[in-house]
Amino acid sequence: MMEHGQSYASRYPYEECQPSQFYVRLEDCLSEDLEIRERVLIVNEVFRQVIEQYVSHTPITFTGLFSKLDYIIKQRGIPAEQASLLHFTRKAMRSMGSEHEPSSTLLRKHLPQYVQATTMLIFSISGAAIPARLQAFFPRKAPTDRWKAYDLNLIRCIVRKWDEHIIEAEEEQHAQLLKICYDERNTFLTRNGEGDWSYLQQILSPGAQVHLVRVRMQDGLCMPELIIYEPDYLVNVTTVASCFETYAESPFVSIINRLKPQANTEHIHLGNLTGQFLDDTVHDRDIPFAQSMTRYFQMNALEILACEGFQSQQQAEAFYEKARAQRANIRKLIGQDLRQSIARYDSAHVTLEPTFFSDMLGIQGRLDFLYRHKKQTIIIEQKSGKGDFVPPSSPSYDPEVPKPQEKHLVQLLLYRALLTYEFNLHSEELSHIMLLYSRYQQGLVSVGQMPALMLRAIRMRNLLAWCEIHHAQEGYAFLSTLSPEKLNRKQVGGILWNIYVRPELERLLLPIHQASPLERSYFLRFMQFLAQERLLSKVGSKTKEDAGFASKWLSSLEEKRAAGNIYEGLILDDFQQDDDGVTGLMARFPQQQSADTSNFRRGDIIVCYPYDAGSTPDCRRTHVFRGSLTEITPEGVQCRLAAAQGDGRVFRHDAHRLWAVEHDLYESAFTSLYAALHAFLRTAKPRRDLLLLQRPPRIDETVRLKGDYGAFNAMALRVKQASDFFLIIGPPGTGKTSYGLLNTLREELLEPDSRILLLSYTNRAVDEI
Repeated sequence: MMEHGQSYASRYPYEECQPSQFYVRLEDCLSEDLEIRERVLIVNEVFRQVIEQYVSHTPITFTGLFSKLDYIIKQRGIPAEQASLLHFTRKAMRSMGSEHEPSSTLLRKHLPQYVQATTMLIFSISGAAIPARLQAFFPRKAPTDRWKAYDLNLIRCIVRKWDEHIIEAEEEQHAQLLKICYDERNTFLTRNGEGDWSYLQQILSPGAQVHLVRVRMQDGLCMPELIIYEPDYLVNVTTVASCFETYAESPFVSIINRLKPQANTEHIHLGNLTGQFLDDTVHDRDIPFAQSMTRYFQMNALEILACEGFQSQQQAEAFYEKARAQRANIRKLIGQDLRQSIARYDSAHVTLEPTFFSDMLGIQGRLDFLYRHKKQTIIIEQKSGKGDFVPPSSPSYDPEVPKPQEKHLVQLLLYRALLTYEFNLHSEELSHIMLLYSRYQQGLVSVGQMPALMLRAIRMRNLLAWCEIHHAQEGYAFLSTLSPEKLNRKQVGGILWNIYVRPELERLLLPIHQASPLERSYFLRFMQFLAQERLLSKVGSKTKEDAGFASKWLSSLEEKRAAGNIYEGLILDDFQQDDDGVTGLMARFPQQQSADTSNFRRGDIIVCYPYDAGSTPDCRRTHVFRGSLTEITPEGVQCRLAAAQGDGRVFRHDAHRLWAVEHDLYESAFTSLYAALHAFLRTAKPRRDLLLLQRPPRIDETVRLKGDYGAFNAMALRVKQASDFFLIIGPPGTGKTSYGLLNTLREELLEPDSRILLLSYTNRAVDEI
């Protein structure tokens, strides 16, 4: 009998199979010697492998088993009744291992249907004759309790066709065809004319997936409140907000932003520092200002030294005064005003920088401040910069009261939408939605519902998802002709555009325009490559099961267990604390593990989150804590939090619950790679020519060795004479590191003014060196 969490695939690891082999494997589930759950798991593995093997030969990237099975059904012309049975089986297989797993009685009742569906799938793909033993196991008729109504709170669909009024799509649960109204007749969607969804007509394609959120049926038409395009491609809330610029409201703004070098300015440091002030204020740390500043400078010493904003005594003093003023404002606005305004306010229920994932809305984000207690929720986004410009002659002008910038409002409204739709919080529970402009003495601004702007934010999210997927497939050739004038969609002028915005856009676009044809081709091709890698990291690869961040909700718990992609049932044991608060968590396994067969390693970035006993761990159902694994033992795991929590009570509230750990994805790694590609275009021409093999690498034959490395002297000399680079290539175990690299290092260290930087793909390799 298989142990809990063991996969049938461990008996039969994934390999290219003939139809007859699939039939043989499927016949194993007919054995009455096995428990019913194990028999169903056998069907599950065969069902999945048949689908994965078929789509592995197509050039299309799919998101989840639903889209893969739907593709097979359409390609093979499988009749509607059989398609319904296949989707029923897919849904049943997905529930294995979750709190929704059918009882043993139901599993035994439906097993013949699962076998029939899997067998017919193999036959539809291959045409291979069905063994009589399998055919004899088919049910005589379908049980009457097989179909259930779909969830009208959220329906996942695959688009078939559309016009300017109606989208025809096939819903996920029973493969039924739905007609979705997205014109002015759907007043729920358009908010009585405040929203325009006609743009969907330009971005939809056959096979695209959409989420219909809060659906009402009217005259045979679906009337959703929201339509989310490709929901498994999560777009960061900050990215959406950044597209609302003074000169344009366009997804192209995001593409241009990613080309910028990583910012290291006094404004960035002031923003980070005010986050530290907020943490201290929320958790009642009465730390002297000088001590707080010293702590920040110690933690960010290299960045401070490299920042041009701290090159003079005058600049440093100006920064100190700005920081002192913002700290005083935060202590008043959060430490006093907020406490006095909220009945029974208790800072123990504040979580700083919680992360949320919502496939319902296709967004993810990290909120600055979340307060949840007794059906009262407060969310605050902090901004250390200026509010929107208000002319001094305006009647509403007040230097101490900021006018919120539109992109800041977009950010806040998307978080509000996430809590409203994903967590089903009503307006009365969302008691305060606020922006904290810590630059101003009266900078705590409450924001009401703004449905028109919220719909524009959802529109931008959908356009961004389309752009990312489209450019991963089609490339970025448009950058060759893009100009600041084309980006200036709002046709703005004036000092802001002419002195600041336009020159910055010109600096970013000019290197692309002035590049040689070879340099531009190299740049654009690698831009597309990065977009493809980013897409795969989010939605997965057809050549690797349970890959991509979307597997968090597309894979069943049983599949995540089999792939080793989850620690579940963890019991929170203790916290690690220092001057910054709770910096780490320690959790133990429900029972000691004799061997760790998971896909986790020390140093992996992870998300951890609580869930109720008896339910399925799901990172979408709560806010999560990001961090990295620091220790894995047979007893449990330890992780370091990416954002320290100032009060351990944040975790004690959930100490009675179980905890789960899953892999995380940091998109900032891709952002730095985009910026590095643009830096290649800005570097000196000799350097570009070297990297593109337009000139040979330079060699200085006058250089001589200072050390003696025996049999490796010849290689060490050639390395030292190389003025640009030297490659040491060889199979594993041939001494590239232990002899080639280390002898090179020893020789370089003999130079009195040597400066050496060691880099490797993994931290472990650098540690070994």
